[in-house]
This record gives sequence, structure tokens and C-alpha cells, in this order.
Amino acid sequence: MPVASRLENFLLTTICLLNSDEKTHFHLPTRTFHSVDLTTCSPPLLPYFSLTVDNDLYNSGHFPLILTDSRHNPFRPPKYVLNAANWQKFTSLANINSDIIKSSTIEEALNHIVNIIIEAADSSIPKTSGTRRKQNKPWWDADCQHAYKRQRKAWDAFRRYPTTDNFINFKKSKAVSRRTQRRSRRVSWLKFVSSITSTISSRQLWNKVKIASGISPPNAVSVLIHNGNTISSLKDIANTIASTLAHTSSNQNYPLPIFNFKKKAEKQKLRFHSQANQPYNCDLTFLELQSCLSKVHDSSPGPDNISYAMIKHLSTESQENLLYLYNRIWKEHYFPTFWQQATIIPLLKPGKDPTNPSNYRLIALTCCLCKLLEKMINCRLVYYLKTNNFIHPSQIGFRRGRNTVDNLLALETGIRLAFLERKHFVALFFDIEKAYDKTWRYEILKDMYDIGLRGNLPIFYSELFET
Repeated sequence: MPVASRLENFLLTTICLLNSDEKTHFHLPTRTFHSVDLTTCSPPLLPYFSLTVDNDLYNSGHFPLILTDSRHNPFRPPKYVLNAANWQKFTSLANINSDIIKSSTIEEALNHIVNIIIEAADSSIPKTSGTRRKQNKPWWDADCQHAYKRQRKAWDAFRRYPTTDNFINFKKSKAVSRRTQRRSRRVSWLKFVSSITSTISSRQLWNKVKIASGISPPNAVSVLIHNGNTISSLKDIANTIASTLAHTSSNQNYPLPIFNFKKKAEKQKLRFHSQANQPYNCDLTFLELQSCLSKVHDSSPGPDNISYAMIKHLSTESQENLLYLYNRIWKEHYFPTFWQQATIIPLLKPGKDPTNPSNYRLIALTCCLCKLLEKMINCRLVYYLKTNNFIHPSQIGFRRGRNTVDNLLALETGIRLAFLERKHFVALFFDIEKAYDKTWRYEILKDMYDIGLRGNLPIFYSELFET
């Protein structure tokens, strides 16, 4: 039996062919098109996959074959392009009504603010297309774009009318496009190397390296293996990670003495007495709002899709009405239910198995409106604690202007003093797996504190125990 017949029988009886009648190859010597590239799959996968052929050769003889899996959403959620926003139009449209803020409930007032800001943003700020991010090419400039456009135009003319003149025109435009791209790569690389000097910071250096590489690592979780089962759908992946973390942080992981102590402590009612005339209990001021807004950095928005940039570009009157809502929340002791939601993003821990759901740490993106109120309260409380000397000098975590370098300097100073005074210096280091699952945190903290008291040692608490 001929090879072609055997292949045909194999395709018809064993696997399914995804190709259509579209041509997949261009034979340059004869200037003809053929279908020589085949894409096959097993019968159970046929309903989920579709094949399309790209129209551009991309300097090859074969057209790219694009395989699409309908089980996964190939699009990203559209985002606002803040750099292309018409902020003047946004400010004029985002008018927060003070009457609704004062007369409605807190939930209704918050919904009113969110709707006003989002409607103004939709009218004045463009959004991304939602397609997947393309590979970045820092060397691609206007000349490359113009040359490539002429090449595509010549190629389309040749495909419609495959004459000798059109073919020669296509070859010329293709050569010009290649030469332009090579020149742009060379100039871009020289510019990139010359920008790296001795004064550049490490953060700027790594940002330049990432831009030059043009490749962003994928953050999406493709597949998980849990209890021997393979999980591939997006909904099941999200539920599996959530259930795994819920199990890790559940009360059943506590030792029995700590669980009993926790249960007893939770039954006791808090007895917090405070005077309304204390400075930390006064109404939030517009100066505090402006101060916190000036210190915030660009941050991803939460479930309401409102960013800090939108809040900054509200009019003074709208910001004052927003402050009125903050003071209502502050005085009425009511926290909106919508602010209890967050957009959760799982990130794989370095060097861990990506198929294990317990090897992911989560980032919670909460609403910027909520985070702004939290920053105002935090600034007020930190100022009160610092001015009244309630913060221990060894407290490093969660303090402005402090970081791990302070702990390293304290450790180095202790070692040097021990050498000079011919004494011993004791240091304890803990590397705890799954540090945030609450399993042994309280016992370790207690043991560290007891050791420090018995040996009269300085205790430097890390962020692990401050939470």
C-alpha cells in the first residue's frame, strides 16, 4: 500500500485532522501555495480545538498555524490605559453628589461613588483590548513599522495577483524591512548598553534587563495535581487553591492547648474605653486625605476597578464628599461589605512545584478607596504611637524608613562588640516552612521570648510574628 494511502487510513481511523482547505506553505521557486502542514489530535480533544492559518509568512516558507483551546479563556480582563486618559474630561464628569452621601446609607453612598467614577472613567479613559500581551520589542520603532507595513502591502498584492512584478516588489520590500530591523536592533542595543552607568540603581538595571529581554514570565496556573487528580479548568484550579489554603489555615492545625486558649479568648468581650476628644478619635481632615494621596504609589485596582490616579483627579468638591463618607464610616463604626471582597492572584513560590496547590502564595488586591481610608487611619495611629513612645526601638517591620538592613546592622554590631569585649554572641535564626499557616507560630514566639528573657538577649521580631 502506498505511503499516502497508509497515512490517509491512519488519519481517518485513529486521529482527527484539524486542517481546512487553507494553504499552509509557499513554495518560493514555483511561487505556488500548498497544504503540507498537518495538525492532528485525538478524537476526545476535537470539540475543544480549532485551527486558523496566519496570513503572514514572517520571513519563512510556512504560514503559522494558530491552535486555540476553547476550554481556556485566551483574553485578559480589559484595563484602563491611564497614560492615555483625558483627565480634564474625567474630572468634569466625576461629580459626587453630596446629597446622596449624606441622606443614603453607607452601602448606597459607596455604590453611588463607585458608579460615578466608573462611568466617568469609561467615557474618558481608553481600555486595553483584552488580548494576551505580546512580546515586547524595545527596538521596534516607527521606521520598522513603516517598512513592515510596506512589506505586508506588497505581500497582499502578490497573493491577489501573483505576477512577476508583484513578486519582485515583494522581495525588495522584504529586504528593506530586514535591513531596517537589523539597523534598529543595533542602535537600540548600543543605546541600552550606554545607559548602564555606575550611578544606576539595581532596580533600574533589572527593569532595563527585563525590557531588553522582552519576555514576561507567565503568571497563569495551567494545571494542578491534587489527591492524584489532574485539574485543568480555571474554575477548578481556583477552587482547589482556595480549599488548600483554607485547610492549611483552619483551626484543626492548632495544637490542642493553643486551640483551647484561642477558643476561650474569643469568648471574652473586648473592653476598650476611649474618649471621643482624643486626637486619634477626631474626624478625618481634608489635609490628611491630601497627604495620604500624595504618598500613594501606582497600585493595581481591586474589584471595583478604581485606581489611585482616578481618586487623585477628582475635583476638590468630590474629594470633600468622599471624605464625608469616610467620616461617616469612622463615626458610625460600619465597614462596607463590598470592601471585604478582594481580587486574589496566586504566585508560585520560587523553586517550587507548580502543580502542587500548596506551593502558591496569594496577593489580595483590595479596593483603593478602602486602602486610602486605611492609610489615613494608619498614619494617625502611627504618629500617636511614635510621639508617645509606644513602639519598641527594635521594632523594624511595618515602619517607614526601616527595613531588613537595620536588623543586619544590629546583628553585625553585636558580633563586633562581642569580638572586642571577648564575649559570646548568641543569635537565633528560624526558617519556617508555610510560615503563615498559624500551625506553630504562637509556640515559637513564646519560646523565643522566654529564651530572650532568660539570656538577657535582644529580640528582633521579623514580619512573621508581627502579623
